[in-house]
This record gives sequence, structure tokens and C-alpha cells, in this order.
Amino acid sequence: MVKAVMAAERANALSRFFRRVVAHLSSYWVAWLALAVTAVAMAVGLETGFERLYERWRFSYNHSFLVFPMAAWLAWVMLSRVPVTRVAPSVVGIVGLALSLGIYALFEALDFTLGMQMAVPLVVFAAVAGLLGLSVAAVMMVPVGFLYFTVPVWDLSTGILQDISTAMVSALLRLSDVTAHIDLYYITIPSGTFEIEKGCAGLQYVIVGLILTVFYAMVWLQRWRTRILLVAVAVVFTMIANWIRIYTLILIGHWSQMQHYLIQVSHDEYGWLVFIVAMAPVLWLARRLETREPETAMPRAENPPARASVKAFVVAGGVVAALTAAPALTDAGPEAPPTPRDISAITAPGGEWHESAATPAWSPQFHAPHMQARSAFRAPGENQVDVYIARYLGKQPDSKLLASRNELAPNWRTLRSEMHEIGIGNDRRAVRAMHLESRGDQRLLWSWYVIGGYSTGEAVRAKMLEIPALLGGRRDGAVIAVSAACEGDCDNAKRSMTGFFETHGQQIEAVARGAADSDGRI
Repeated sequence: MVKAVMAAERANALSRFFRRVVAHLSSYWVAWLALAVTAVAMAVGLETGFERLYERWRFSYNHSFLVFPMAAWLAWVMLSRVPVTRVAPSVVGIVGLALSLGIYALFEALDFTLGMQMAVPLVVFAAVAGLLGLSVAAVMMVPVGFLYFTVPVWDLSTGILQDISTAMVSALLRLSDVTAHIDLYYITIPSGTFEIEKGCAGLQYVIVGLILTVFYAMVWLQRWRTRILLVAVAVVFTMIANWIRIYTLILIGHWSQMQHYLIQVSHDEYGWLVFIVAMAPVLWLARRLETREPETAMPRAENPPARASVKAFVVAGGVVAALTAAPALTDAGPEAPPTPRDISAITAPGGEWHESAATPAWSPQFHAPHMQARSAFRAPGENQVDVYIARYLGKQPDSKLLASRNELAPNWRTLRSEMHEIGIGNDRRAVRAMHLESRGDQRLLWSWYVIGGYSTGEAVRAKMLEIPALLGGRRDGAVIAVSAACEGDCDNAKRSMTGFFETHGQQIEAVARGAADSDGRI
């Protein structure tokens, strides 16, 4: 009898829920239709941003697929707690949407992947504000902000986590009397060498710990003090769990002479096991904090929120959909050819300089440039000067100048890096001067970027210079790298490179700036 009554109550509750959903959809169908149309337009306009986010979700941010249903649940909870009196399009929200889309379009034009990815949730929030109003947007701020757990901006903390993990594991090994030599992120013990790679920094554990505790805090805790406490404890415990994971793996490798399954095959499952153990006390604390929360009744609106007219939603939906689809018109520039077009770094050697065979040990690697020059020059009594130029006419995902995979000196270690000033004709150029070493050989490298006619030796400033270049109608850019073998303080190399630039600097820059044809003639 009791079971039958309980089953009937559950059936009635489910029936009431579906009646509420049907009543809501019948009252606000035009608002949901405007949201659906906007979602389709957003998929078109923000295609590049979504595509690059999805690639990260598939390979290194798998937790993102858990974030979306949690964000939806969080939105349901927040909307049920905070009364909304009116649902109506907002002019202020539409203006904010236009601004956020302008930011996204600028990042897409610059092919700044992280910028596009960070702008996507901002565009979503602004679209909600534009279609449903500022009061709804205020309630949705936390659920939409929760989506930033799917954006790889967290990768910026990887280096810090690597440094902390290396220091803590080194301290634990010293306490254990395990002989270990630490060189940057390499830990060498008698049985072998371990590297604390970026993937071993513990970022994935910290993010998942944050997702779980932030969700718990926003749904079941009410005071910000207890919310912040819970999240801070989760960060500390997940970091400690990663230190223990690395430390115990090194011990296992030490005791097994590097033959254990966790060393030879995989240790991912072991890492998540340690994470689960570390999160147990955190979840216990969350439950304790919840029981101490004050019993307060959540405010509820007596009547359903009013809504704007159908015409207002139709007009706003059309405007918002048109705005969100607009970034699809951004021109990314020409695609790179299958192989770069070889060009000459200078028209012809002048003075006592003559062309020579390039040094194979120094070979910059820039992916898919439109044009490329590799040359070397000699003069009596001077060090050989090697010149590399990579020129890009636009920006595509697989063909752009300022990309992390492009390297000026692969397989060379930087001993010193500083800014240096050189003469190019009557002008001066600030270049990046790097003292390199590889297998006992040393080189001096000078490099700088030419972005739409502007010059800089700093990669970060080069990225910023793309903005005025783009506003001036320029999408091209190039890198110039010049190096020479050296010893000691590299004075001979400096003299040779300075003399070379006095004769050929203007021709080299002309090629990099596009002021010369494919044969290098000005």
C-alpha cells in the first residue's frame, strides 16, 4: 500500500513538472524560437572558435563534456532561486553583443586562437542579455561563467604548476634519501630519468576539482565565505595529490628498475585513483559546510514573469541572429601553398660578401610560410652569416607567423637573451639577440618581426602590431633571423653581422616587407 502511494506521488509530481514545462513553452515560445535561431546563427558566425574549442575538448579538455550538463543544471537552479519579473529584449544587451562580437571578429582576423575561445562564452552571455533582458542575464552570469572551464585559458598556469610540482617532489625525494639530480623539469635517479612534462603539472586534476567544488558550492552552499573555502581546499588537495602521484611513481620506478607496469605502459589510471582519494575529504568537508548553512527560504515570484510582445522578440531575434552570423564574413587571407616559394634573401651579394652554403646545424622551422629564404654569406676575415626569412601573406589555422610551433632555433639551448639595437641604412632596429649553444657549438642569433610594415624584436609586441596593420589593410608579416657561429663573448660574430647589415640590411628588409619581387629584386 505504501509503495503504491509513493509511486502515485512520484507520478503526480512528474505530471505537474511536465504541465509546468508545457505551460512555460506555450507562454514563451517566441523567446525560445529566437534563442534557437540565434544558436544556429552563432554556430555559423563563430564556427572557427567552436571548431578550435572542440579540438581541445577532444584531446586534452575531455572534462568539457561534463561541464555543459552541469551548467544547464546550474542555470535551472539559479533561475528557480532568483525571481525574474520580466523577459524582454534589451537594447543595452544588443549593444553589448555587438561589442563582444567585434572583439571576437578582431581575434579571428588576427587568428588569435585563445582570444576567440575566450570570447565565445562572452558572446553567449551577451546574446542572452540581448534577447531575454538584463535581469535574466544577471541570473545567468554564473552558469555562463561556468563554461570558462571548457576554455584552455587555464593552460597559462601550466608553467607555474610545473615549477611547484618539481620543487615539492624534489623536497620529498631528499627527505626519502633517494639520490636524484634535478635539471629544470628532469629528475634523474640511478634507475632512469623522469620528466615532469606539461601534462604532468597536475592541471587536469586542479580543473576537475574546481568544476566539482564550484558546482557544489553554487548549488548547495549560500555564503560566499564557505564557497571560497571549499574551492581553495580543493585546489590545495588536488595539487598535493599530483605531488604524491609523481613522487610515488618515481619511487616505483626506483624500486622496480623502471620495469613496473605503471612506468612501462601507463600511469593515467593511477593518477585519477590518487585524485579520487584526495577528493574524498574535500567532499566530506563540502557536506559538513552544507549542514552548517543557515535555513533561508528562497524568494519566489508569485506570478510568472511578464514577457514582451511577439513582435519585439521577432525583431530582436533577427538583429541578434544577423549580428552573431556576421563574423563568418571575416577574411582569413590566402591559404599557404603546399610548399613555400623559395626567394632570395638579397638581390646579389655586395662588397666582399659572396654567397655560401647554409649551415645545416642551424635551421629555423616555420610552418607553411608563403615564401621562404635560406641563405648564407661569407667575406674574407669574417664569420659566415646565415640568413633566414619566412614571409606570410595572411593567417590560416595551419599557416601563421606567430604560432607556438614555429621555432627560430630548434635543438639549440638559449644561454642568454636580450634586446639589441642594429643599424639598417639610416634607421635603427631593436632586435632580439640570443646566445645559443648546442653540443659544444655556440651561435649568436639576431631576429625581429616585420608586421604589415612595422618592426619589432618582441613576439608579444608583434602580435599587438597586427591590430594597426589590420586596420591599415595589411595582413602580411615576416620574420628575419640572422646568425653566425661564435665563441666566448661572440665579439667576432657581432662584428661580422654588423658589417653584413651595413651592406645588405635594407635589401633583406625589402624582401621581408614585400617590397621586392619573388627573385628578391627591389
